[in-house]
Amino acid sequence: MYDRTFRQDHTQLKNYDLNEVRNCAKQVALALHYLHTELHVSHNDIKPENIIMFDKNLFKLADFGYAKQIEKTLIYSSDLYNKWKYRCREYMAPELIQIVNNNVAINNKKILTNILNNCYIDEVKTDVFAFGMSIFVMIFSVLPYKTQEGAFFEDEIFQYLDNKSSYVSFWMNFKDILNEFEKEEKERQQNYGIEHLKDLLENMLCHNPSERFNTLQIITHPWLNDTTNP
Repeated sequence: MYDRTFRQDHTQLKNYDLNEVRNCAKQVALALHYLHTELHVSHNDIKPENIIMFDKNLFKLADFGYAKQIEKTLIYSSDLYNKWKYRCREYMAPELIQIVNNNVAINNKKILTNILNNCYIDEVKTDVFAFGMSIFVMIFSVLPYKTQEGAFFEDEIFQYLDNKSSYVSFWMNFKDILNEFEKEEKERQQNYGIEHLKDLLENMLCHNPSERFNTLQIITHPWLNDTTNP
């Protein structure tokens, strides 16, 4: 029997242990890498509620109700609209949110069909985005955008992940939490690897799916492979 989900366990805690989150993220990343590269399946519902804790050192990715075989070619977004239109936007990639928003904003079916049929979605990269969003929430206890619309491109906070030159502006929104982590690092004499963590999240949450990390880049990233605090 599992203990609880990551979200259930940590809603009761005042402080997060970054090394515990790192351990969790590494195990989930390995599972997702196997899912994508060996089974050729996308999960399509990654969020903290679907990460199961068996104990403090064992984590499993769960709930494969939306999982599907990865297509050999990128999928027309028109084929995905009905699948995603009623889903929770919290962990949804911006390219998927754009599809949903287009359908709401555009009444002309001919124009909408043209947009959808000329836009492709890579569900591997949408999985990576949802995973990055989950790591962010595990650590910061908030989502990295301002409105209830989700991570859409023009959001007051999320817009800063559009290019590297604006990353500093993005992290300024979370400076108090980052300063607290850096203070704890010194007090506990632990290596939280804050700069590596920021780099990982920037590359998992970037706007452009083609520039977004794949699972191999995630599992080999320095933040998940720090040996000073296993």
